[in-house]
This record gives sequence, C-alpha cells and structure tokens, in this order.
Amino acid sequence: MKNKNIGTYTLLKFIFHQTTPEEEKDILGWLEQDKSRYSIIEKLARSKSNFAHNTDSDWVKRDFMQLQSRIARKQFRRIFIRNVAVFIGLMVTSFSTYLFLDKKEVQWQTITVAKGERNEVLLPDGTKIWLAPDTKFHYPVTFSSTNREVKLEGQGYFDVAHDTNRPFIVHTEFSDIEVLGTKFNVKAYSNEKNTITVLVEGKVNIGFMNAERKRIGEQLLYPSQKSNYNHISQKYNVHKVDLKHELAWRDSRLSFRNESFGDIANKIERHYDVKVVFMDGTLTHKRFTGEFKYESIQEVLETFKEWTSFEYEITSSTVQLKSKPM
Repeated sequence: MKNKNIGTYTLLKFIFHQTTPEEEKDILGWLEQDKSRYSIIEKLARSKSNFAHNTDSDWVKRDFMQLQSRIARKQFRRIFIRNVAVFIGLMVTSFSTYLFLDKKEVQWQTITVAKGERNEVLLPDGTKIWLAPDTKFHYPVTFSSTNREVKLEGQGYFDVAHDTNRPFIVHTEFSDIEVLGTKFNVKAYSNEKNTITVLVEGKVNIGFMNAERKRIGEQLLYPSQKSNYNHISQKYNVHKVDLKHELAWRDSRLSFRNESFGDIANKIERHYDVKVVFMDGTLTHKRFTGEFKYESIQEVLETFKEWTSFEYEITSSTVQLKSKPM
C-alpha cells in the first residue's frame, strides 16, 4: 500500500465502528506501515474539543459502553489495550453523541417537558408526538436514509408517518420499539421499574433490554395490547387493555384502575407539578379506582378521603400525607 493520507473524520469512524470494509482495510494497512501511527488514534481519543455538543450524559455513557466492546474487536486494540479503559472514560466526558447509530455525524435536538405541562412535536418526516409531563425527548435534526431513530425518557404518544424503507425506532432505557407506521403509547420513566407500551393501530416489535443494553427478548404487539416489562425481574407480559384509560393523560385526565396510592402519587406529581411525601408507609399500599379531569388537587385528595382515612397538608409545592389517628 502506498503512503495514503487518512483523515481525522475517517479515523473517528474507525474508532466508532462506522467504517466501510474498504476504509477499514485502508486504515489497518496505514497503521501496519508505521506502528507509531497508533499514537495518533490514542491522541484522538484524548481530544476534548471534537464534536462538543450539549447532550444528556446518561445516553452518552451508554453509547460509549457499547463502543468499548466494539473497539475490543478491532485489530489495533491488541497494541494499546491497557490504555483504552482510560480513553473511554475521557471520551464519555469529552465527546457528544457522535455517530449514535448512523454513519454520519448526528446532531440531536432535545425537548424537555416540565411537570404539569404537555407538548406536541411534529417531526420532519410528518410523525406527530404528544409528550407527557416530566418527559425528555431526543431526535436528530435530520433522519438517516435507512431509519428514523429517537430517544424517550418519560411518556409519549406516537402517530408515526408510514415509510416502508425507513423503520421508526423509539429507544428507551430498557427497550427498543420498531415500527413502519402506526400509533402507540410508551411510558418509560427512569424512576419507575416498568416500561409500558400500548398499541393503538398497526403493529410494533419491542426488543427488551437489560441494564447493559443487551437484548434479552422481544415481543410483537397488536392493537389494544399492552406490554409491561419489569426491568428488575426482566420479565414481561402482554394483555388486552382499555385504550381510553391507558391514554387518559393525553386529554389531561387522571385515571386510576385499582392502583396503589404510591403509584398514583407519581401521576399526581407530574399532573399538578407537586412533590408528594408519605409521612408513613401504610398509605402507599391503599388502592383506588377513579378518574379526574378538571378537579384541583385538593378535590382529588378529598375524594380519596371518602374511601380511606388520612390527613394531608399542602405547603407551597409539597403535599404531605399521613394516616389519620384512630
């Protein structure tokens, strides 16, 4: 091989396992010509200035965890294997979400929805998304030519524009949901142990992930079916559901079906933008069924009091609940 110039962009693609077979062959030959060139890759990994965009650190950390295993399979890994662990740590804090799942640099937009609020998003491909309170949604400025990938932390309802050639994939912390064109709801809050997917129209395929983002199973979902995946037990189940109840949040409705007070408190916090504090643990296991839309938080709590005995105090944005003395 003749002395060939290998650019920085191509070397980054090599590190991120995004090179074509031809590019990889050229790079390996270039490295074998002069072993000192491995130091160029090391220095590139140390760089703190390349592709510095604002991004969510949890997503970046997970992407680079995957990169670490990919780099391990490269031929050049053998030469500076002792240094890679250090470089990966530097890269996590230094780089943005570069080449997340595409062969080109990807620039991500992030929409953050506060508690007590909702938001609607129209993506460039025509897909419509409704975002629930306390949600983060990440999407690329431009979709790739092969797929349409987004990331969700929280809850969202998706009305996906049909595109046979480009599947639409929703990544959550513990699942990957792939569709061509359909309507479905995803609930994936980081402080809850379950990821819930409800299909309204069409068909979706759900890949269930463990904490290391390794796929441990998958499930095809049909209309009116709900998938409930527990991250801790790594078990999931599927059953038919009432779509009106499951999608109540889109209409600003609070809907409970034999749910514990502890789980209901999470919905109350997001709906009213408050913090719910249980002064003792006995109330968290009480179960309620009901639906509210225009009621204030005081009216909701007064309704609950008709079914069980407790006291509450609202100060600023905090709600304190405690069992009522007998």
